[in-house]
Amino acid sequence: MLEEKFVGRTVYEGHLTALSEAEATIQSPLALAPLSNLKITVAATSQNNPAGDMYGKVLASATETPGHARIRFTSVTAELKLWATALSSP
Repeated sequence: MLEEKFVGRTVYEGHLTALSEAEATIQSPLALAPLSNLKITVAATSQNNPAGDMYGKVLASATETPGHARIRFTSVTAELKLWATALSSP
């Protein structure tokens, strides 16, 4: 979570469950309030995704599934943007 323009001290683990070039759905043990700012650190995995940071804003939390939220990216590294575009292409 970002606190104002700074990265907060507490780090939470989460998973991107849907991904496009501009948005994602995230699952987290933390309830994410709408308009919260997030820094998402992506680790390289065996799925050939690049490591890097993504920044986003929570658009909405899913009331029927606590811990799920829709986010819009505000900043993404070029490598992660290419990877997300490739994943979301038919």
